[in-house]
Amino acid sequence: MKTLLWLAQGLVMLGGGGCATTRTISIAPAGLATVVSDQGVPCLQSKHANAVTVWLLTPKYQRAAREYDPPAFRVLVHNGGDREFAFSADSIAASSGTSSVRVLTPDDLRRALIRREEEQLHDIDVKAAKELAGQAALHGYAEAHTAHMDFGVNGPMRSPSPDGVGSPDLAQTRVEEAARAARAAIRDRTNQLLSDVPTMVVPTTVGPGLAAGGIVKLEPSQIHRGRPLRLVVTAGGETHEFLFDVGS
Repeated sequence: MKTLLWLAQGLVMLGGGGCATTRTISIAPAGLATVVSDQGVPCLQSKHANAVTVWLLTPKYQRAAREYDPPAFRVLVHNGGDREFAFSADSIAASSGTSSVRVLTPDDLRRALIRREEEQLHDIDVKAAKELAGQAALHGYAEAHTAHMDFGVNGPMRSPSPDGVGSPDLAQTRVEEAARAARAAIRDRTNQLLSDVPTMVVPTTVGPGLAAGGIVKLEPSQIHRGRPLRLVVTAGGETHEFLFDVGS
């Protein structure tokens, strides 16, 4: 029973991201942009002729490939001039220290999340198969053990079965139920992360007095702990820089 409990807990943790490499992101106090409050939520704002505001949406993110959960920001540009300008994901650059960080497109995110789901589902299948094989071996030992006859004071008696060994069918059912729960958690998390795709920055034209923006996600494997993370947003030819700290 203890083995099955361990398996259920382990599979659910795998499905929900229990073994991930977690990093933290916070607004750096020494950046060029101004920290402002948006309904009590701190964000960064940079103003020239045009203005850019950036919200940090994920103070934590997962760096490990099998737990792919990239950091997310909301970027809003406001055209304060008298001419329209183009804005897209190409208007945003990111760096970790001196190394560049890829700004993900919607297709990048879809591919990475599908790969993440496939790898995690494979891990579930492997883990469940190993546990089922172990349970089969344990039951084989139990049957041989309980069939052995001992002689006591009162004559022949059957040895007790090892603790925790129940019906093989029951053991298989529990393993399969734990695996199903983990698979469902994986698929739910994938769908949750994919829900951001329609809100990501897409190419647009920002007219005078108007604003545009969306969600920006960065490739987590290219972000390094302890190095400053910079977002540079170009709006109408102006450069706006936003600085963040990355910790463990």
